[in-house]
Amino acid sequence: MKNNIKIILMLVLVVYGKGFSQTSEQQKKLTKNQKSMDSISQCISLEEALELAHARKKSLEAALKAKNNNIKVKIKDSINNKKQLKTLLAIPESDFVFSGDYNDLLTLELASRISGFEPFLGRKTHILQGMTGEILRYNWENGREEIKEKSPTNRKRTVSSRTDIIEIKWVDSEADMESFLNFIDLEKYPEKTKVNGVGENAFWSPTKEHLEVYYHGISFTLKVAISDDAISDKEKTLALAKLIIAEQLN
Repeated sequence: MKNNIKIILMLVLVVYGKGFSQTSEQQKKLTKNQKSMDSISQCISLEEALELAHARKKSLEAALKAKNNNIKVKIKDSINNKKQLKTLLAIPESDFVFSGDYNDLLTLELASRISGFEPFLGRKTHILQGMTGEILRYNWENGREEIKEKSPTNRKRTVSSRTDIIEIKWVDSEADMESFLNFIDLEKYPEKTKVNGVGENAFWSPTKEHLEVYYHGISFTLKVAISDDAISDKEKTLALAKLIIAEQLN
């Protein structure tokens, strides 16, 4: 009887041992398969990541190209706008090279045309020639008088002769817009008023009754005093400046 029980127990152990062995083998196979699946999953994830990175790169390149094209368009538009503005302002190109001689800017013939006076009656004075305070002036004696009525400051009524003059001074052949505006100095002389349509920039000084002009690297100051009408003299000064620019600087 005892021997039979031992035999049965041994058979059970053998059967269960085989089953356990088979189960372990299956678990090992499952683990191996799981690792293979994980590796495949990792490969797929890496491939997807590379695709996403490639797509991102293309997107950035397209955005950069669009930005560059936009900048080129803006630059082109800016150049076109400047050309259009220059055309609208009607500022012609100039090949004039100033010799330093004031006579190249203001001639007796021009002064005569603006004033309406006979050129042979005019007298030319050219003081401080070649120096900082140089002035080229044309004078006419036309019998104009200045009358000062009697007042608390004047004991008696006086009459004095006035010389009609047209002059140019403060010519700078190496000027630029910045140096011209520094010369104008609106902070110090706020009474000066901008004049449109004369050169590239111009200002009228009501206290000195003269015009300061800038055009193509040259600045100069003009004065026409040939009447007792300040408005008329100003108009003739502006007309003379336009004439000098049109005929002498182009």
